[in-house]
Amino acid sequence: MAFPLMMAVLHRMAVKSVESRILEIRGERVILDRDLAEVYGETTKRINQQVKRNPKKLPADVAFRLTQSETTEVVANCNHRSNGKYSR
Repeated sequence: MAFPLMMAVLHRMAVKSVESRILEIRGERVILDRDLAEVYGETTKRINQQVKRNPKKLPADVAFRLTQSETTEVVANCNHRSNGKYSR
């Protein structure tokens, strides 16, 4: 049984959930590893392991590490990051 209206509403909710996690860093639109893990229902550790183990599957510009000052700025400016690893 299909519920097109319900599916459309759920799709819009999912898109908004992802869009709300997109940040601009270094002039690029990015999603942090922690947020990507939540979207896919994985742990941050697992996402980072897969990136590390499969470097040829990802273009070089897809993943990069934040500098300490970028990390500090992200934590200071993002409410949804307030319970993250670096927010303590």
